[in-house]
Amino acid sequence: MAVRSAWRANDIVAYDRLRATANVAIALLFQLVDDGAMTASAASAQAAEVRNEVLRVDGFNRAAVDAAQTGLDTRIGALGGTR
Repeated sequence: MAVRSAWRANDIVAYDRLRATANVAIALLFQLVDDGAMTASAASAQAAEVRNEVLRVDGFNRAAVDAAQTGLDTRIGALGGTR
């Protein structure tokens, strides 16, 4: 089992950043729909996947939060977005 951190102020900041990054990724997915580069059903499925990935992260496990952040940053790059 991963070592859980004591909930520190910077942990909530990191988790909030993760949630904000998920919102950016989801917005990019729907921008691709508007641009005609993706179907609405595909964007909805991927958006649900992004949201579920964030919800599965243990906010007390800083390594998991950081890993999820890195994964979303990579996904945003693949979608053609910048942060």
